[in-house]
Amino acid sequence: MANAVANAGSVTLPPSIQASKAYRCKDNSLIYVDWYSDGSARVKKSRDEVGAPLLAAGDKALTGDAKAASITFNGQSCKA
Repeated sequence: MANAVANAGSVTLPPSIQASKAYRCKDNSLIYVDWYSDGSARVKKSRDEVGAPLLAAGDKALTGDAKAASITFNGQSCKA
């Protein structure tokens, strides 16, 4: 067992959630965004949604960050 652990090499952990915020968009819809420590984000239609696709940092579908009061998602302005 000790040999298996020693030979495993380095392990990269997934990014952690930096912030989770709700935003109201111009069309009056709500979106929920989980901002990750590596700059990526997960946009969800409900707070409990699981399996929403992860948007890489710099994806044009989402502009903004966890500290911004407003973001743009799919060309639509949304405010926290």
